[in-house]
Amino acid sequence: MNKVPPFLQSLFAGGLAALATSALIWVCTVTGLFVTLGIPVAAPADAAPWFAWRIVWGCIFGLFFFVPLLTDLRETVRGLLVSLLPILKLFLWDYPQGGEGWFGLNLGILLTVTAVVTWLLWGLVAGFLLDWWDFGTFVEEEEPPPA
Repeated sequence: MNKVPPFLQSLFAGGLAALATSALIWVCTVTGLFVTLGIPVAAPADAAPWFAWRIVWGCIFGLFFFVPLLTDLRETVRGLLVSLLPILKLFLWDYPQGGEGWFGLNLGILLTVTAVVTWLLWGLVAGFLLDWWDFGTFVEEEEPPPA
């Protein structure tokens, strides 16, 4: 029995998935893994606003789970499909506006691959959470009959 409305489930799943993937990016930055691999992705030194901004966008994209399309698929599969939206936004809007070029290719193919992998991971985490929460089933609490 699920007492959280699907709208909030999708919002929370997107935000929590964004927190998880942001933490992964932050750890890879702090440990120097991205520098070692030559991947030009980095969490800024003052990471709190960066985390907050990514969580907000994760929540926004999480709301696309609420759209009743392909509902016969498992949420983890839908998560991979929903993650295509933020990937397209990043490649066709954010990167060109920020000077990284279309698909981020001005900074190399590893940036593009890293972006795709982290957003697909976001979709898997969000979908897993929604599967775990039994997304879409919502039961309002009934009031007991008067005695």
